[in-house]
Amino acid sequence: MNDNVHMFVDVDGVLNVFGDPARYHDGTDSSAEYKYPIYNTKTCYMADALDKVYPRKKRYNIRWSHEMLHDLKTIIESPTVDFSWLTSWYPFTDEIINPLFDMSYEHNSDVNIDTVYGWMHLNQNYYDKYNYVKWYIVTHPGNPVIWIDDEYVNQYSYSDMKEALQTCRIPRRVLMIQTNSAIGISREQMDTIRNFCKYRTKGIQFITDVEDHHDYGNHIGY
Repeated sequence: MNDNVHMFVDVDGVLNVFGDPARYHDGTDSSAEYKYPIYNTKTCYMADALDKVYPRKKRYNIRWSHEMLHDLKTIIESPTVDFSWLTSWYPFTDEIINPLFDMSYEHNSDVNIDTVYGWMHLNQNYYDKYNYVKWYIVTHPGNPVIWIDDEYVNQYSYSDMKEALQTCRIPRRVLMIQTNSAIGISREQMDTIRNFCKYRTKGIQFITDVEDHHDYGNHIGY
């Protein structure tokens, strides 16, 4: 059993973003900054790729940032970081998501990428994501955990996680990142992820870029 940092990462609203690509700006236009502050490319990554994928013969758009993926992959390619997809795309991570993001590492034993299967229970909802992460944290005291999600990382799951971990004899190291689905992982959040992997701060941290999730459009992923 290793003591690697374990990352659990969603796709939709985290890497596949749902914002308006016409709103990106570099901060020099005061009008654009006033209207669309979250789209300032000094603080967010600009989604510069749009791919169409066809799971079960239905078409979905995936809009993503090469730079964001590069920065994330630089982190997860460390031999001290393990990575799991925790996403409703789980039937298609090997078939669609990993090839799309060039995240197939069969020939690099230092990189461990897998997919969490079976977390969604029949007639239940995506709250099962939270239950899975909580179970992992409780049963793997030696592994710092990063969970990145736009919906099920939130103030409520953070408060519940804090309460659940109070009884743990060994202090846990947990970073919960809630992304804004319009822009995905922000630059500041990426820096926080990078620092957490390096310093493994004790306790539970919660970082959010969401003021009102529904202000920024529909969640239209798989």
